[in-house]
Amino acid sequence: MRFLITGRTGFLAWVLANYPAEARHHVQVLDDLSAGDRALLDPGVTFERGDVRDVPRPWSLLHRVDCVYHLAAKVPAPESTHYPSQ
Repeated sequence: MRFLITGRTGFLAWVLANYPAEARHHVQVLDDLSAGDRALLDPGVTFERGDVRDVPRPWSLLHRVDCVYHLAAKVPAPESTHYPSQ
């Protein structure tokens, strides 16, 4: 299977990204690296630096993808409720 995961450097996302990669599935991730640690990612995972709000970027990654896990979020959470457009 082919997976696309957004928000890869957060705790849930990097664990989720590594699991199918270890089972030899194709995993591609999109993250802006605003939080988290890229070093935790399995070497078999393809990493794309970018922001999900830049619509052409995630759209271009959807070709031939079987499953999308959208985990990108603004952190810390209180900031996202005070400034939802950012």
